[in-house]
Amino acid sequence: LSMLLPVISVLLLASGASALNQIQERRTDALMERTGARPLPLGTMRLWQAWAFCLFLLISGMALLMGGGLLTAALGLLALFFYNGIYTPLKRLTAWAAIPGGLVGAIPPAMGWAYSGGNLTDPVIISVCMFFYLWQVPHFWLLLMRYSDDYRRAGLPTIADHFSASQLRRITASWVLSTCVAGLMLPVFVQAHPAFSAVMFAASASMFIMGIRLAGRNTRPLHPAWINAYMLAVILLLSIDTLVPF
Repeated sequence: LSMLLPVISVLLLASGASALNQIQERRTDALMERTGARPLPLGTMRLWQAWAFCLFLLISGMALLMGGGLLTAALGLLALFFYNGIYTPLKRLTAWAAIPGGLVGAIPPAMGWAYSGGNLTDPVIISVCMFFYLWQVPHFWLLLMRYSDDYRRAGLPTIADHFSASQLRRITASWVLSTCVAGLMLPVFVQAHPAFSAVMFAASASMFIMGIRLAGRNTRPLHPAWINAYMLAVILLLSIDTLVPF
């Protein structure tokens, strides 16, 4: 039960950041097939309604985060600043925005850790945050490989403009493989149950094989759903290992 409040806090803050992102990018979203059906481009929600919804989520999320102390709230503000203040405008300026933007994905685990009184210099949370950071980049670039025409239509720079399709597959594959290696290292740091290590190895090995196949010639881009499913599996494994007494 003690996990519910920080989970709800982060959910509200992340939802508010997503809403703010859609306000910031409403004109760009309208030009892209992938995002054209969002409420603002579609006209099913007015701008003032979006702002009201966004502010309600952000304020309520931050208010609940304050229950975890100033450090947790500061991390929440840092994530919000990095996502909406740096990463979102940076996407219009450079094709490499996903690399610094990946920091946004590494902050939420640290928020939960700080909320529960953990030390941010602990190797356990550092390893978890590093895994989350590495996952962010291939997650975005796999989307880019499928929707590169969408990004060009919206006038956004992409790494697809700098590399051939085969080069982009190999670059993305290296990030996928790095994510898998970081996943395989988690049992070493979290000192998990042997069952956790076995399932983690199986999940990481499966993803590793997909990454190798992605780097091959004349192969289809890996669907982003696979690496998202891998991340979900890791989150569930970490949670179950913590919650279930073996």
